[in-house]
This record gives sequence, structure tokens and C-alpha cells, in this order.
Amino acid sequence: MTSKYWFVASLVLGVTALAHAQVTLTHVHGLAYSSDGKRLMIPSHHGLAVYEAGKWSKAPGPQHDYMGLAATANHLYSSGHPAPDSGLVNPFGLIRSTDSGKTWEKLGLEGETDFHLLAASWNTGAICVWNPAPSSRIRQPGLHCTGDAGGSWRAADARGVKGELISVAVHPDDVKLVALGTSEGVFESSDGGNSFSQIAPGPGTAKAVPGPGMDVDWTTRCGTGGVSTPSQVRAR
Repeated sequence: MTSKYWFVASLVLGVTALAHAQVTLTHVHGLAYSSDGKRLMIPSHHGLAVYEAGKWSKAPGPQHDYMGLAATANHLYSSGHPAPDSGLVNPFGLIRSTDSGKTWEKLGLEGETDFHLLAASWNTGAICVWNPAPSSRIRQPGLHCTGDAGGSWRAADARGVKGELISVAVHPDDVKLVALGTSEGVFESSDGGNSFSQIAPGPGTAKAVPGPGMDVDWTTRCGTGGVSTPSQVRAR
């Protein structure tokens, strides 16, 4: 897994029909690559879709309504809502999979929180979320990060951020480097999310933190229907 695969795309609204298979994506909240970089996994209201070797398929496992899917070197993390008639508590809180989404482990906040925006650091395992409302473990809304899979959470001040949040990204090696995309632009932090500076105007629909020697890679919305401009990368 190399840093070129690191990106987050969130809150893509609408319905996308995929011609290669009977796979439909509705209301996508995240993207993740497998550890070998061969499979792209996309969560939606109806389970995980997988793109591999030029073909689309549905991932094995329950067809839950996954939100905020993110990957590390060893795990998938997500949130969302259980499939109908599954008997599981809604919402999930934070969940983790070690088998590409076939089975999931509960990590806390079950029945309390649905994280639509969630990002993970590939090599460190740290997770950052935008918390929508106070809960038993996270006492206030806003940006929070955890280094122990949700056992404890650190609030980040997110000073300098403007607009409605759209997406989150975390550096694969340096958890202090965090990026946020909002309706007003793309914002970058080098202190773990406490303070941000704007690095691009316009809605930031997707972002990456590519790796050594590069800053944030991003796309911005243009026109309607979720169409985005090509990615832009700034060299340090």
C-alpha cells in the first residue's frame, strides 16, 4: 500500500448506476482501498461495492448502510446503520473489520452516534471523525481523534475552518497533518486539527495527504451533480 492510494471522498449525493454489474451506489460516504491496492471499496446505503480487475461486485457480508468508511494497513473502520431485519442496534457508532467487511466488531457508541465523516491514518491507525452531537464518550460536537480505536477521544479546536464540512483526511504517517474540505474550501492543519489555514477556495469534495514531500491533494466541485475538477497537488 503506497501513499498514492490515500484519499477520502465523502457526502456524494445522488444515485450512480454501474454498468459492469448489478451494483448501485446511493449516498456514498467514503472510499477505501484494500491493503494490496487491488480492490476499491465503496460504501453506500446497501452494503459495500467492490471494484477489482475491471469488474464491479458486492462485497461479502451484511448489506448495512455504511457511513464514513476508512482503511488502515490492517483494518476497515466505519459507522452507519444496520440492514433491515438484522436485529442490530441502530446506529453502529464506531465499528471495525479485519476481513474486508465480511464481519464487524463493535468499538463503542453503539446506539448513540452515526459518523458520516471519518478518516484513518494508514500506518498509525489513528482515526479522526466529525462528531455530530454529544455522546457518552465524546462530550461535544466537532472534530475528534482517537489513537486507541475509540477507547478515548481527543477534541480538536478546528480554529480557522469556514463553511459546512464535506470531507476529512489524515496523513498516513503523521497524525498531526489533517485536512478538511468544506463548502468554502480546503483547509489544512499541521497541529492535529487545532488550527487550520485555507489552501484552496471552493467546495472540497475529496482530499488526499499523499506522503513525504507533498501537501494536500484535493478536488473541488464544479457545476452540478457532484462533478469535480481534477486533483491538484502542492509541493512542499
